[in-house]
Amino acid sequence: MIYSKITGELIRRFGCRIEVIKDGASKSLGAFIQPLRYKNKIYLDGSAITQGMYDGSHYLMIAPPELKFDGDLDDYVISCPSMNERFTVRKVETYYLMDQPVYLWAVLGRFEEGGE
Repeated sequence: MIYSKITGELIRRFGCRIEVIKDGASKSLGAFIQPLRYKNKIYLDGSAITQGMYDGSHYLMIAPPELKFDGDLDDYVISCPSMNERFTVRKVETYYLMDQPVYLWAVLGRFEEGGE
């Protein structure tokens, strides 16, 4: 469908380069990553933060719809060299329009060696 092609092309063209790493294999693609500025994170950790503030622990990623996360999300690491950051994947969903995938969004956490 035209929407997924247009959205995917915009993300590839203007997004930062990321590496999606699983079991030593990696895939390079474009994505948008920004701090998640949601006033409460009850759906993630059960803790709230002051309205309009963010604590820097979670990020939102928008990626092309062809990116797939198969199996356990804990097996994936997202590396973004331009941000000098590595992330774990906390939650992933694909946005659909008229039964066609348009983009993928994910909530990312900061990666810590040896686990979260």
